[in-house]
Amino acid sequence: MCMPGRIEVESIHGSKARGFTLIELLAVIGLITVILGVLSFSLEGGGTAVGLQNGQAMVSSLVSAARGKAALTGNGSRLVLVADADHPNEYLRCLAVLYIDQSGSWVQNDDLVYLPESIGVVPPDSVTVPVVDGIVWGTAEVSEFSSGSTMSVEIDGHLMDCWYVSFTSRGTVDGSGLQIVLSTVQRTADGFAFDNPSNMRGLRISSYGVQTLIDGADGFPSG
Repeated sequence: MCMPGRIEVESIHGSKARGFTLIELLAVIGLITVILGVLSFSLEGGGTAVGLQNGQAMVSSLVSAARGKAALTGNGSRLVLVADADHPNEYLRCLAVLYIDQSGSWVQNDDLVYLPESIGVVPPDSVTVPVVDGIVWGTAEVSEFSSGSTMSVEIDGHLMDCWYVSFTSRGTVDGSGLQIVLSTVQRTADGFAFDNPSNMRGLRISSYGVQTLIDGADGFPSG
């Protein structure tokens, strides 16, 4: 005889096995709903934070690699960022470390690094920041580079203009230091545009080459 509110299952041997109560079933369904909600947030809303964090880690690793290569070769090195808007897949997303070889030529240290699809490096103030309509971007929340000029670098068989950060053989940078700012982008017909100045991560590099990670828009100066 079944007790009210309890489901019993007939086993293949004819005996009755204990089932779940309706309360237990509802609890399981509720738990599944919570798990699905967390997964949905991780894949959608949480994806922005994860992309920014991964992009920040990539740039930080490249800065460390550039400093190490500069010290190893004794000739200095550069961290370069594609500044050529004619190549939208690489523009503000593709980075590499270069060093000077024995012949005096700039050589790529390792493979090219591409930031996550939804993340870009905010360009320096010498360039108009491409933004989604209605977005206002601060004049100080931009990346800084060692020189306002660019250098031509061969990227996947194409010569592209690149901004760069120069490191001396001691791992230091020019001036009083600089910052590299990352933010989220939306794909457009012209490539992409930055969509939210509140979504920011990046790093500050002191004149001694020491990094300080910045984990939000409040960590950058506003202007």
